[in-house]
Amino acid sequence: MELMGGEVKLESTPGKGSRFHFEVELPPAQGQVVANKGGENREVTRLSAGCRVNALVVDDNQNNRDVLSQLLEAIGCRVRVAESAAEAFDRVKEELPDIIFMDIRMPGMTGDVATRRIIAEHGPDKIKIVAITASVLEHEKAGHMSAGFHNFLSKPFRFPDVCASLKQLLRVEFEYADEPAAPTTAAAVDVAKCAIPSAAWVPLKEAADRYSLTGLKKAMEPMENDGDAAVRMATGHLKRLVQEGDMDQIGTFLDQVKEKGGVK
Repeated sequence: MELMGGEVKLESTPGKGSRFHFEVELPPAQGQVVANKGGENREVTRLSAGCRVNALVVDDNQNNRDVLSQLLEAIGCRVRVAESAAEAFDRVKEELPDIIFMDIRMPGMTGDVATRRIIAEHGPDKIKIVAITASVLEHEKAGHMSAGFHNFLSKPFRFPDVCASLKQLLRVEFEYADEPAAPTTAAAVDVAKCAIPSAAWVPLKEAADRYSLTGLKKAMEPMENDGDAAVRMATGHLKRLVQEGDMDQIGTFLDQVKEKGGVK
């Protein structure tokens, strides 16, 4: 906060609790607000015919590797993984990927250093490299950009951001669902009006805890033909959350349905 010129303040009353708040001055937004153009919110289903992507996901966290890999594989990308910079170098030597999703903070060699080494060996544009980071501070992003990254992908991963990186850096095209994607927010559905069969809730919850998109899709299959309107509502919302790859929100939604007595 201090780096941004702000100040954190504390108000505390013994026996009652504490309240924290902060103040920070930010410059006014520049430019005009651009309305969303038709088609930009369409739901991506897969890469267009003829488009091929060879991706490498580098992250020491297995859950992160699994989630991002499954998002990429779901749209037709060929994906390999590495859990360290050293393993990533081996994968690159075996076969040059079109794009690398590189975690910034890894034990041993960091993503910044690994990216500089890959660029030194293969040039700045032979392989597109996307930084995976939980930080959104602009000064940190600027520092990472100097390492040679072509783009950033924030954690938790959002499916539209993954697709946008592929489209921007590799110029690929996608096939889309017929209907525009609905907003994926906690407020997009009334949990009290949702229901999930008990036979589906357990595998759904287990898949969400494992960060398994494949498991979630398989567990939802019986729900898709359910005639109950409450089940259809829950299924539609889960599909949107799966499309976003928002595992934490999926787990929260499942718990909320159970708390509301919606597990039948």
